[in-house]
Amino acid sequence: MDPQAAIKEMTGPIQIGRYFNQALASEIDADYVRITRERIEEYSDGELLLRPMGKPIHQPSGNEQAAQLPLD
Repeated sequence: MDPQAAIKEMTGPIQIGRYFNQALASEIDADYVRITRERIEEYSDGELLLRPMGKPIHQPSGNEQAAQLPLD
């Protein structure tokens, strides 16, 4: 049971459902419920991109090309 599912952008129920085949969450905001249903459907269709369990979150070094200021 996840009583504050929206705080986690509703990823908790999806992750729990991946490993335990069921999850329970509560939310009063209809928009968050809609988003969750869309994400669950995307997951079921194999279209939702998820980071594998145990894989660390990418920490940018600051040397990536996207982090460089343009030379004018």
